[in-house]
Amino acid sequence: MRYLHLKSIRLQMLLFIVLLILFQFIFIGFVTDKKLNELPEYVNSRYEEIVSAKAAEVSRELNGLIEQVNMVSNLSFVKEMDLKVIEENLSEITNNYKTITVATIEELAQNSDGLLIEIQEQKSFEDIMLTLAEHNYYITQPFYSRYVDNQAPLIAIFQAVNSGNDVDNTEGIVGIAIVVIEVNFLNDVVTSIQVNQSEQGWIINKFGTVIVHKDANTPMNKSASDIIDIDKDKEDLLKLILNNTAGTFQHYDEQGNSLLTIYKSIDNSPDWTFMITYLEKDIYSELLGVRRSILYALLGSLILVVTMTILYSNKLLKPILNLKDTFNKATAGDFEVRAEENIANELGDAGKSFNIMLKQIKDLTFKDSITGLDNYYSCMLKLAGKISKLKRTHITLCILLISLDDFKRINSVAGYEAGNYVLKELAIRFSSNIKENEIVARYFGDEFIVLIGARDNDALLARINQFADQSTNTISANNNDFLIKMSIGASIIHDETDVDKAIKEAMISKLKVKELGGNSIMFYNDKLKAEVRERQEIERALIYGIERQEFYLKYQPVIESKSQKIVATEALLRWKSEKYKNISLEKIINAAERTGLILDIGNWALMEACKQNKLWQQMGYSPMVIGVNVSALQLEELNFVNKVKDILEVTGLDSKLLELEITETNIMYNIEQNLATIRKLKGLGVRIAIDDFGTGYSSLSYLSRFPIDTLKIDRAFTTEIGKDKRSQMIVDTIISLAHTMNLYTNAEGVETKGQLEYLREKGCDFIQGYLISKPVGANEIIELLDKDRDK
Repeated sequence: MRYLHLKSIRLQMLLFIVLLILFQFIFIGFVTDKKLNELPEYVNSRYEEIVSAKAAEVSRELNGLIEQVNMVSNLSFVKEMDLKVIEENLSEITNNYKTITVATIEELAQNSDGLLIEIQEQKSFEDIMLTLAEHNYYITQPFYSRYVDNQAPLIAIFQAVNSGNDVDNTEGIVGIAIVVIEVNFLNDVVTSIQVNQSEQGWIINKFGTVIVHKDANTPMNKSASDIIDIDKDKEDLLKLILNNTAGTFQHYDEQGNSLLTIYKSIDNSPDWTFMITYLEKDIYSELLGVRRSILYALLGSLILVVTMTILYSNKLLKPILNLKDTFNKATAGDFEVRAEENIANELGDAGKSFNIMLKQIKDLTFKDSITGLDNYYSCMLKLAGKISKLKRTHITLCILLISLDDFKRINSVAGYEAGNYVLKELAIRFSSNIKENEIVARYFGDEFIVLIGARDNDALLARINQFADQSTNTISANNNDFLIKMSIGASIIHDETDVDKAIKEAMISKLKVKELGGNSIMFYNDKLKAEVRERQEIERALIYGIERQEFYLKYQPVIESKSQKIVATEALLRWKSEKYKNISLEKIINAAERTGLILDIGNWALMEACKQNKLWQQMGYSPMVIGVNVSALQLEELNFVNKVKDILEVTGLDSKLLELEITETNIMYNIEQNLATIRKLKGLGVRIAIDDFGTGYSSLSYLSRFPIDTLKIDRAFTTEIGKDKRSQMIVDTIISLAHTMNLYTNAEGVETKGQLEYLREKGCDFIQGYLISKPVGANEIIELLDKDRDK
């Protein structure tokens, strides 16, 4: 028996199966020889087919009757449930039915014999109504009626009458259509079976009562147990029939003859079963010897197989079943389950591999791969439980959202590995401040989510400051030292505050800190709540503004610094709204970008600007460039290039007279995608300008890759000319950089002659600002162009 110690489960199973099959086939082959091929399996199959066909025939008959009753229930005068009208029409549709009755839900009924019946005394009326509410029809068991002269058995089919004109209307049941029919068709189905002399066909119901029998002398409603004469076993066999849809069983008659009964449930019936019973000896009289031999052989084989299986299965199969249960538990989400590893075959190796794999899956599912902290999914699963535990200690709880300021600069300067290192280092620092039942997790991108608590608000603020102080020490990564600044939004968790609401409030607070310049802490408060409400109102107003065409353009002229002639204009969006007329353009643009409405507004502005520029040319003015601002969402739109192309074709504007202005910040998001889009725009001949240059954080390596034409110097620098030397140095650097890269420069926000002269002296190409003109309408631009001609 040394084979039992083989470590390969594959060899164990193969050896066991081969020996078992070999022994079994030798044993059966020796006993049965060629008799196996003589067993007439087709006999039972033939009877099963007959039973199935007859059951289906009854089902079709019943289904046809149901359809006929359904047609009655959907007659217009029946749906109206006017019993007087029903009385006048019901007798005309009686046809082959014994009676037709229509009952209201108030339990009054009108039948085809002209009788108005009160059926509230009917005990089964309420049960029937409940059944109709679920199935829409109901079929009774066969019965005899004192109201019918002919004493043939009957069935009644109840069909719900629904309100409305649609056949499939399910608005509500307003009444019941009842058709009473003789069951002679069931006798025809049963008596039509002609296979041999001994077989009998019959139908029983769910109560074990005979409905129809081939023997006409067998009365309806006789118990089937009186026909299946098998003494103590007959009740069990009846339960078997009634609890299964199809099958075969053996029993004996009073003379001890073996009988076979094949049964099949009847669809669409009130739990009826069709059966055929026949004498086994009529079919197997010539094969009983063979059958007996096969039975003995199979019995011996079965005993042997069962014995061997019981002896060996515990050792071999139990570990397999245990491993299967382990797999199932892990599949259901139990990541704490472990497989057995001390089994001396491949199952032990599989258990070890499974445990390693499950740990990796658990880490990937619940842990952030960079910081090792819980990820967002894991945090959300744990937060509610941790909050519940901390509330029992009666301390003040708070959700923090911590976002690193200017984190993209780290990735840009030192690479993504450095950015990941900074996140990992901060995760270690944050984790050192976490107490029992508190949590710090990676939220999204450069953000962390924290749950902390303290005895009061002052102590809570002190703890939050501990997290802020984590940035006071520099972090070195890839030979760069970074002083980290953080924007922290906080939300106090009150008794009525749920987790999602607290996170949302912390997010709003964090965004407000970012909006104010970052590197600060802010708690959610009523003022922020009011700002959020105002934003939502502005967003709704923008939708109405688009529908009512409240947006329009103004144009600010751009002059060439040397000639001081107007050579371009910039199209600027304005909103004609009494309520929001004093709102800043920045708020409008931000709201439009949050809602995605900037796509519609931006495309409209681009079309209007190109139309107007072309119109000025058609009026005889020299061609000039028009600048149009493009949002980040527009630039990322998949078909943006095609939209620009279509607008140029529709307006007839030369592409070189259109300059798309993109902010330095927007162009640095999705660099590769934006680079591809800008190259396609340049392929159309469109000019590209970087707006507000100097306020972002783009590196020269990225800037040199973009096919741009103009750098627009932000007004934050030009307005400080003559006041702040540092700003002047930045202006000088931008102009020098642009000329080195063969780019034009355009200074925005020029308001004094001193600023103008300084920029001309430094070689700035174009000037724009209130010194030249504030943004004006299209007609005012014409006046400025006329004045330009007279210079």
